[in-house]
Amino acid sequence: MSQPSEKSTTITRTVAGFVHWKVHDDRLDFRSDAYGVPTPAGLLLIDPLPLAETALANLPEVAGILLTAGCHQRAAWQLRDRLEAPVMAPEGAELDELPDAWLEDGSRPANDVTSRVVTGPSNPHLVILWESDPRVLFVGDLLMRDGDDSPFAPVPATHHEDYGATRLAVAGLLACAPDWLCPAHGAASANARSTVEAALAAWPE
Repeated sequence: MSQPSEKSTTITRTVAGFVHWKVHDDRLDFRSDAYGVPTPAGLLLIDPLPLAETALANLPEVAGILLTAGCHQRAAWQLRDRLEAPVMAPEGAELDELPDAWLEDGSRPANDVTSRVVTGPSNPHLVILWESDPRVLFVGDLLMRDGDDSPFAPVPATHHEDYGATRLAVAGLLACAPDWLCPAHGAASANARSTVEAALAAWPE
């Protein structure tokens, strides 16, 4: 699977403790975002995007790479080879290479990191909960936004296998009690509950 042509030159550490980088994804003509959460063994990268050498050199030790969906392989295999970090992906996802481990509902790639199987635009799809303080939920393609302050919305209906089921999955995010919400496309929100509730209220028919 292809990856964006642009390589991020900057990795930022957020106030919530996770790391973040982004690129303009020429495959989509839209923004794409990637993350890393710290664990005692090192960072777990989530849907990683290409990194310039300067940024890669400043990346802390990486313990693993998590994919929320098969369509988010991005730079995962390149980084696996470069960093010797295992790739973990949703069980049953169609991938270019064989992952080192499959993730199921309730899998725990680290003590405070849990995967949850959800219905998304493409399936199988995962959300990743980092049970830190604050609690951070990485939602893949369930919700997205363009600008830093734009409202969250679903991926257009034509990209969903079951649009109604995706809405139910978004409503189910509230059960994870997240403080932060981090999409694969768009800026993170520090007000997860209000973000999800607003997206549900404005959900297109």
